[in-house]
Amino acid sequence: MDGFTLMELVVVMGIMAGLLVFSFPLFRSAGTNLGGSNQLHEVVTLIQGLRLKAVEQEIDYTLHFDREAQQLFFTDETETIETEARDKTSYAHGKFEKNVLSLNSGLEILDVEFPGLVCENTNEYRIVFRKQGYSDFALVHLRKNGREITLKIEPFLSVPILLDRYVTLENCI
Repeated sequence: MDGFTLMELVVVMGIMAGLLVFSFPLFRSAGTNLGGSNQLHEVVTLIQGLRLKAVEQEIDYTLHFDREAQQLFFTDETETIETEARDKTSYAHGKFEKNVLSLNSGLEILDVEFPGLVCENTNEYRIVFRKQGYSDFALVHLRKNGREITLKIEPFLSVPILLDRYVTLENCI
């Protein structure tokens, strides 16, 4: 009679249960609990995707947050954008159209905080995802349907952490 013994089946089920226990937090924080916001899920997915893309293609990617236009767009190290010279809508209709995520009225960019940098009264923020697999540390402050939230981007974590309130660097580190 061919088959598996009860002990073999129990060992396999134990291994599968262990994998599930360790992988569940990754799936949970990957965007399934974003409060029904499709656009917030898109932002999280874009951040995760840029980190992976930078490693796979061995090119640094920069994610631009344009507070004035309420848009996110990304470029790689081969593309340059002259901030002073560009028209604020040119990248949405031209070369970077496929790389643009325009936010709707339910989600709004407030600001982005970086350790050691003061970025007051600026309309554009940049987070670099490096080909070596890490990124800049940043706190992205957003307003979702009137409620302020923070996306914490850590250099070596693949998934940004969603914090259900406005968190400053002093309270975070």
